Amino acid sequence: MPRYKLRTLLILLAIGPPMLAPLMVWGWREYVAWYNTRMDALVPGTGYLGGEFDDPPGVGGVQVNAVRRGFAAEAGGLMAGDVITAINNRPCNGVMDLDVALDQATVGTTLIMVVSRSGSQKTLRVTLGRRPTQPGSPPPSNPEMPPPS
Repeated sequence: MPRYKLRTLLILLAIGPPMLAPLMVWGWREYVAWYNTRMDALVPGTGYLGGEFDDPPGVGGVQVNAVRRGFAAEAGGLMAGDVITAINNRPCNGVMDLDVALDQATVGTTLIMVVSRSGSQKTLRVTLGRRPTQPGSPPPSNPEMPPPS
């Protein structure tokens, strides 16, 4: 057997079983469900803030119109009426800048936001959560789903 074929076979024997173990234990459907929930945390743009935002003219940032109870915006300290002026040391002049920051973030990412509240500047740390599966549903109690047993 040529040397490169033997090396390839040995690599496959070393890597294959750990990769296939979840399939042998859980079955295909359970594995796919577990894999998809784990990958959501790694896919950019999956983080959820949980608020309603607008960029009216003359405000100089993104105005927070409403904050959903139990989601990341409320946990991070955002309040209705706040104006977000910077996210992660980058100016936030409109909803497009907020969308760009959220599109690059994943579940569990902490965003550092500078907000203007009642004329004073505040720095908030907001950790993004998981988007609810249905509109109006309560926030997930545990964003990290354990593997099926």
